[in-house]
Amino acid sequence: MKSVSIIIAAFLFCAGITVFQQYYIISRTEKINRIIEKTEEAGRKREDNSIAEHMLDLKTTVKKIKPFFTLLTRHDDIDKIDLILLRAELCKDKKDYTAMLDELAVLKHHLKLYRDGEKPDIYNVL
Repeated sequence: MKSVSIIIAAFLFCAGITVFQQYYIISRTEKINRIIEKTEEAGRKREDNSIAEHMLDLKTTVKKIKPFFTLLTRHDDIDKIDLILLRAELCKDKKDYTAMLDELAVLKHHLKLYRDGEKPDIYNVL
């Protein structure tokens, strides 16, 4: 009976970690998406100060979550996020807002794929 209890406790512990991981990833990617949407709105209006403020907020948020995401996902996913942010920042510096908006759209799509890949779904298992 004791061994069954240990197995059940281990299973519940693993399930709890999995649920926390999914919640963390989903909530953080949604937070990043909200910042991206604010940045896109400022980019459409060509508001330099607002764009710079939102881009700094975006980079800071990604920097804060990066260590934990590194534990939860493949490193190439994190590298893609960094690369896209770098390209968006370069476009912002050149005041090429159309290209910056394109890069932010790519980042949103990448985060959506990443978030959807972490959701429990039978197709993610097969």
